[in-house]
Amino acid sequence: MQITTRKKFSDDARFWRSPLLPDAELLTAEFFDQEFAPHWHDGFSIPVIQAGAQTYQYRGTRCLASARCIAAINPGEVHTGERATENGWAYRAFYPSLAWMQNLASDIAGHRVSTPWLVDGVIHDPEVAARLTFAHQMLEQNADPLSAETALITAFAMLLKRHSVL
Repeated sequence: MQITTRKKFSDDARFWRSPLLPDAELLTAEFFDQEFAPHWHDGFSIPVIQAGAQTYQYRGTRCLASARCIAAINPGEVHTGERATENGWAYRAFYPSLAWMQNLASDIAGHRVSTPWLVDGVIHDPEVAARLTFAHQMLEQNADPLSAETALITAFAMLLKRHSVL
């Protein structure tokens, strides 16, 4: 698979929070030289690749996530990250808490469930990726709270229904 981008990305990241996604961080970033050493997160890591491509080691596998792919990582799972193209990559990421994801999964299932488990590896689902990207943009732009929260819940519900074990 050949992956190309037109621009060389820089190393630029913006972490922020939204009251519509409590106890979570959001990230808008592009990277070129950045290489993430093995690390893990307390909550979920759900980046949507916007351009370029990222490669990462996760659960014993080298994964490749290109534009419109979701490189979801479950809580507590060690992973790495680096560019997979000569130009780098750009992404928008959500870092929701275990409690938020569990509550949403429970609402979807109609009963209390344990923490959902996202499928291992790269998620190739352009519709879910587009919905997540739209929700992220709305949160970043401080859009109308009802519209932004609706976009957020819709995107994550679709992700959980299609790509998790509840």
